[in-house]
Amino acid sequence: MQLHGIATALYDSGEKTIVSVAALNSNSANDIFIVNSQKVQVNPSKPAEVRDAFKSVMDKMLRQPVQRGVIQQGPNKGFEAVIPVEVIYGTPFKHPAEAYRSMLLSAFPMYFKNRKKARNAPVDKLLMGIFKAYYEEHCHPDSMIELNRYHLFLPDNKELLKAPVITEEDERANVEYLKLYKAAEAGSEEARIVLEICARKVARALTEKFEEDGTYDATRFIQYGPNNESYRRLLKYTFLNWFDLKNVFVDEFIKNMKNPYYVCVKTPNDKPAPPFADICATYLADQWSILEGGNKPKHAYARQLDIAA
Repeated sequence: MQLHGIATALYDSGEKTIVSVAALNSNSANDIFIVNSQKVQVNPSKPAEVRDAFKSVMDKMLRQPVQRGVIQQGPNKGFEAVIPVEVIYGTPFKHPAEAYRSMLLSAFPMYFKNRKKARNAPVDKLLMGIFKAYYEEHCHPDSMIELNRYHLFLPDNKELLKAPVITEEDERANVEYLKLYKAAEAGSEEARIVLEICARKVARALTEKFEEDGTYDATRFIQYGPNNESYRRLLKYTFLNWFDLKNVFVDEFIKNMKNPYYVCVKTPNDKPAPPFADICATYLADQWSILEGGNKPKHAYARQLDIAA
């Protein structure tokens, strides 16, 4: 069997308003891939254009097959169940809420009978209402979706988009990390252990940061090092791509979680996925864990095939 998911986002890129969507399939927690994706530019002042863009997203939800599987853990172990199609959606954390509200209400007036209440609602609530209403109108009676809202954190600090200033400390770190890598590749268990210690140290530091921010128990995606090609020179970020270090990182990161789950961690060496696709992958991996019986959560991500950007 396969499990499926949808990742969709509403965001601005420069002067453009974009609706993006990616469809994911999976054969296991380790084999999750994007089968297609698209970005559609819309004119917020043209309701029909906005409606068509979102209908394209929602029709992808409707095309997902009914998913059935036998649960292998928990109170419902042994029961066959309908597995919901994961739908991850949202907007940037910072977004023009009033403009988005006006756009959505103009495009989908049929779904908002209480206009006064809708005009004061958060954008994510409006999106959820649209998705639910459209799905209930058109879905197969046995199918099910699960909507999960997230925020895009688009870099608003232009300094992060510039090439980094490589310090002497960075150069020394590069030399040390490279020595460890070559030794571990040659079979040194000691070098491998040191690298794992480094990965766990980074994970603990980020755990403390997210606990202070109050976001720890909701974090499913970590960009370790700016998503900037220039940062690929800094091995203090990209060393996590070596060996099994991402799984080591996640193993340490989820230790304090009440209900541990799969997490995606990426470095500057990793190709960005469409918005929310990697988060969707972690949910699909969690579903496989339930179906297959208690796999320990680790790093999960959406593999990218030859698809349109």
